[in-house]
Amino acid sequence: MDSSCAGTPSEVFAHGEGLRAIGLDVPAPQKLADELRVAGVELPSKLYDVKALADELAGAYRAAVEASEAPHA
Repeated sequence: MDSSCAGTPSEVFAHGEGLRAIGLDVPAPQKLADELRVAGVELPSKLYDVKALADELAGAYRAAVEASEAPHA
């Protein structure tokens, strides 16, 4: 087994390509986070559970709303 597929859950799931190469997959929240990153959404790499992903997305949404409501110079 590749050394990138050993460690804590967040370390292991951060290597989705390595997992898929050995016939495993990452959790659905990590897949969605990976797809969002490819689409240009800035997210941290360690989002393998629903709560962590939801918290990050909510924070990004709040930041975007606040930025759009800020007075422009």
